[in-house]
Amino acid sequence: MRCARHQRRAELTPDAVQAIVIEVQRDVDPDKKFSWPTYVTAVRARKRCGTVVLVLVVAPDAGVAAWAAENIDLGLGLGNVEPLVLGPAVVPEITDPADAEEETELAVLSAVAHGNRPNGLTVVQAALVALGRLDQEHALVYFQLISNGVA
Repeated sequence: MRCARHQRRAELTPDAVQAIVIEVQRDVDPDKKFSWPTYVTAVRARKRCGTVVLVLVVAPDAGVAAWAAENIDLGLGLGNVEPLVLGPAVVPEITDPADAEEETELAVLSAVAHGNRPNGLTVVQAALVALGRLDQEHALVYFQLISNGVA
């Protein structure tokens, strides 16, 4: 996990720091509604990233994606956690290795979201080809995401 500078969201200042916790979620797991908020506080405490920690859930199943996107109310008006969710409905199928090399991170997400679907083998192969252009550290992280997504 690394903190990264973030300027995309309007409510953040240009020097805001953000950490993203990424998790592949294959099934509905009610315990996650309790553990995801702890991820936010634990990463914030460990990384000293100020106020912005996001939980990014990659869900290959549309039903699981809808469940994961539900707001988590912390109670007593103390706030909420809203996981960002990437599921098959919002991630394109990337089957062309040339396209995958141009957009490697999107190809990895495509492999996770569509790897177990009808064109899954082609999508995963395109993503794996794209990993060849990365340094070993990033390629291993992305390979692990793909592996977890299609397991």
